[in-house]
Amino acid sequence: MAKVSIGLRGWRFEEGEVFTEDGEFRPVDEMPADARERLVRLVGIVTDPCDACYLVHGGAELRRCNEAAIVYGEPGDELLLCEEHEPDFLYWFREDGGREFAGEERFRDAFHEWFAAGERAPEGYGGRHVPEVM
Repeated sequence: MAKVSIGLRGWRFEEGEVFTEDGEFRPVDEMPADARERLVRLVGIVTDPCDACYLVHGGAELRRCNEAAIVYGEPGDELLLCEEHEPDFLYWFREDGGREFAGEERFRDAFHEWFAAGERAPEGYGGRHVPEVM
């Protein structure tokens, strides 16, 4: 079976682990622990704002923040990004030391610190993704 994104691009699920043959969600207790943890976490974050937008605008200007479209990291320490700020994350991760934080508890905080310090991807960095969200 194929890997699919649900709600936000980024976290991928084995289709057969989360859906029945009829295309319905499996009961949560029938899913593998990792898939269950990510899916349950997605329910709580799917409409949250982009972390980078939040750092720019703050809680008082939440309405100015874009809704997240992408999730990176591990449940509980995930990083939520909109399309506009994904290139900044990709640059940080690929080119400016972010990879060393993969799987670490400081993953999200390290990106926040980098971004809050005014760091950004060079103009035109990154690419366009084809949405794969169900």
